Amino acid sequence: MAQNSPAWFATHRHGPARFGTALQPCRSPASRTDAFASPPRCARLPRPLRSVDAAAITRPPPRGGARRRRACAAVDGGREAMRRRLLAGLVVLEAAALGGVLLLYRAMDISQDFRYTMQKRFPSILEVYYKSNEWSGIHGIKENDQMAWLSNKN
Repeated sequence: MAQNSPAWFATHRHGPARFGTALQPCRSPASRTDAFASPPRCARLPRPLRSVDAAAITRPPPRGGARRRRACAAVDGGREAMRRRLLAGLVVLEAAALGGVLLLYRAMDISQDFRYTMQKRFPSILEVYYKSNEWSGIHGIKENDQMAWLSNKN
């Protein structure tokens, strides 16, 4: 029987299950060693032939592990897509946090009144601002602020 004949195509691709063709296991060690093991999650039954057309009859069936790869991609692809979305979300979150920190630093760098507000509400953040300026070689901002705030109280 030729591989492109309708009879071969019907029996091998969509016909009765022979030699494990009904379920296509992927990389499951249990399916290789135990013939009675339950099929892995990525096993998929072949789709039934809806209508016979000339293109389906002349087209050869997929070789080797093509169906296995397609069946496994259905399960692994979902996890991979979720991992990609999670990673993309983390990258966006980090970029937003970095942008927020830079805007906060710029606001504290420009306005002494904003630094006074930060000193009243979040003194630890203002200390980080002063330390980062000292590490970068800009000294005296903390002392100037304290002198200005003391003179405004008196």
